[in-house]
Parts: sequence; structure tokens; C-alpha cells
Amino acid sequence: MMRSRIAFCAVTLLAGSAWASAADMSVDELVASYQEARGGADAWAAVKTVRMTGNMTMGPMQAPFRLEFKREMRARMEFDMQGMTIIQAFDGENGWSVMPMLGKTDPEPMSESELKDVKDMADFDGALVDYEKKGHKVSVGGLEEVEGTSAWRVDVVKADGDQQSWWLDAEYFLPIKTAGKTERMGQMVDVSTTIGDYKEVDGLMFPFSLANSMEMGGQPMVQTITIENIETGVEIGDDRFAMPAAATEG
Repeated sequence: MMRSRIAFCAVTLLAGSAWASAADMSVDELVASYQEARGGADAWAAVKTVRMTGNMTMGPMQAPFRLEFKREMRARMEFDMQGMTIIQAFDGENGWSVMPMLGKTDPEPMSESELKDVKDMADFDGALVDYEKKGHKVSVGGLEEVEGTSAWRVDVVKADGDQQSWWLDAEYFLPIKTAGKTERMGQMVDVSTTIGDYKEVDGLMFPFSLANSMEMGGQPMVQTITIENIETGVEIGDDRFAMPAAATEG
């Protein structure tokens, strides 16, 4: 189902001499192909909320998670670990978190580096969509082999200065990998994400498997995210993203 739908999109987009010359596809042609392959720009723009549930695995540790998005630029992620719930959220302007594993049971504003990450998460359209409006600079790096698959490398310099590369499957135009640098605990680290197991939900294509890897202090870290369920158009109140008042004693 997924492959036949994407194949149809790819055939449609490659029809005509302007698209048939794969050697010289422009940024806008690749972004249009990506948009069409994942369900169409108009269909995605019509989605106001998304809720995902699944499991995160890091080594022997497993944690169920819930992830909620709401336009514009609102996101909330919860992890359940060892009987405690970790929360990270962004209300469109401010980011906050609850980190009981660190002894922080009251909501606190995020640091600048944490805020960057949660802003990226809140942009569930991704950096390629409306990239000029967002202030990003995008260029085509060319065709490359990525894990045995021919893919277009698209390089992104974000408005905040961060750099990231995307690899779009050359046949289906969906992302199969991203890589870039980000700040973790005061140091810049290389981070990459392998993306796969695409499935159709309400006419839109979502990846159901993501493997994040990075190295900190010489130690490789791999985090696997398996999404089990995705709902679109669900009722999610704005208060889900706003930082609640800290609990008071007495």
C-alpha cells in the first residue's frame, strides 16, 4: 500500500523532461517531490493536531512515550521511566520541562540548548517546508549512496545557524536519514537519525521507526524510537503546552 502510493507519486513527479533529468533537480523541485510523496502540501497544512504513542529504547532501558503537536509550533513529549514521568514542552514561545530523574519535580524553563531542540520538534512539518519563510538556506548536495539506497542530499543552514543534511530516497523522495551538529551539555556533538517504516495515516505518510545516534565524551549513544499509533485531528487543549505553576507546600 505504502510503496504503491509513493511509486505513483514518484512517477507523476518525474513525468516530463524537466523532471526526467535526475542529475539537475533543484531545491524547489526536490522539496515539491518530498511534499507530494508524504501526502501533499495542502493535506499537511490542513492537519492542526497530531498525537503519537510508542516506545523509546536506549540500551537495556525502555520507556513508553506520548508526543503531541498542535499548530502553530506547539509540542509536548512525555516519557515514563522507573515510575516517573519526564515532560518536555513548547507553547509556541517558551519551553519548559519536568525532570524527576534529576530531582526536578516542578516545571522549569528550558536552557537555550534545550529550547533549540524542542523548537525543532515543534516544527512537525520539518525544516524543508516553507524553508525561505523560516529563514533557512537550503541547497542540493547531489546523489549519494546511503545505507545501500540512492538518495538526494539536501543541506540546510537554519536561521539559528545550525547545519543539517537530509537524505531523500531518490525513488520515493521520503527522508531516510538526517545528520547535523547540536549542543549537548555545553559541547557540540554530531547527531544522526535513520528514518524508516513509513506508513499511511489519514492519507499522510509518517515514519514509524527512528534510530538516533550521537557520541558524547567518546561514548556512542543510540536511541531507537518505535511509534505504535498516530492520530491526526485529535482534540488537544492549549493548556497541554503551557507551563503549569509549581506545586506549593503547605
